[in-house]
Amino acid sequence: MLFARKIEDLISIILTIGIVISCLLVLVGGILFLSQHTGENISLVSLQTTHYTPTSFKQVLQNVFSFSANAIIELGLFALVITQIVRVGLLALFYFYQKDSKFTLISFFIFSLLIYSIVLQK
Repeated sequence: MLFARKIEDLISIILTIGIVISCLLVLVGGILFLSQHTGENISLVSLQTTHYTPTSFKQVLQNVFSFSANAIIELGLFALVITQIVRVGLLALFYFYQKDSKFTLISFFIFSLLIYSIVLQK
């Protein structure tokens, strides 16, 4: 039971840190975006765009270093996703050590799908 409590505490800390980092990045990106577009008239149509080009993590990092507001916001969203992936990975290890084969297989399957979707994105 002590091991289970430590894992629960670790997951709780990781989730808290990940969410705080994500919120701070999105907030900083939003403030930077608003400061870069001060005084512009924005039509409602421009906010309802359906055209979006997905970016890779490498592209986001390159744009973050050039202080792109959109890239900083995307980095905050990536941080939120990575936080959840780490949580699933830790739960998979927890179930493995608890010798719960059903939940271990389910967790590792979900973890592998998440990793696959990030690593092999086009």
